[in-house]
Amino acid sequence: MTTEGIGKNPYNRQISARRPGRHVKETAGKIMRKLALLTILSAALLLQGCGFHLRGKVELAPELASVYVDGPDPDLVADLEDALDFSGAEIVSSADVSTSVVLIDSRYERDVRTLDNRGIATGYILRYNARFGVLSPEGEKRFQSDIIRLRRNFDYDATQALQKEVEEEFLKEDMREQIIQRVMRQLSTL
Repeated sequence: MTTEGIGKNPYNRQISARRPGRHVKETAGKIMRKLALLTILSAALLLQGCGFHLRGKVELAPELASVYVDGPDPDLVADLEDALDFSGAEIVSSADVSTSVVLIDSRYERDVRTLDNRGIATGYILRYNARFGVLSPEGEKRFQSDIIRLRRNFDYDATQALQKEVEEEFLKEDMREQIIQRVMRQLSTL
């Protein structure tokens, strides 16, 4: 068989690189991408318009423009100072001249949740409780929060002690961050 007659045979003709329908699929894909982008932008504008904001800067009352922070948990106090500073408050070192945000109580606890057949702990309940108040420069109570209670279950494996210590510290930091967010949310309503 020779190759001379291939071009004349209608069954052996070469198919063009451009198939019918391919252009339609490309156009539909572009339209879908544009529609998805338009939907995302619309949602972002609607959320912004209704007052929703991502975590971060919080609108504070003018009386919190200059604030003193104190409490029994130095890590929680430092995180609260950072959040207030990020939201535009000036952190001062004396309660005499400014409004005070005082962490009245702060407790981190770890209780045994489960034991294995040898009596070794295999799970814990992590609890972080905090309560704060706001005092005027004259010492008058302006606001006192309810207790903020957070709880996490934590599985423990003694064969991976170092890894589990890091995981527990991560969970503790996450709970502390959530407490700060709740405190900031409550401060924004003053």
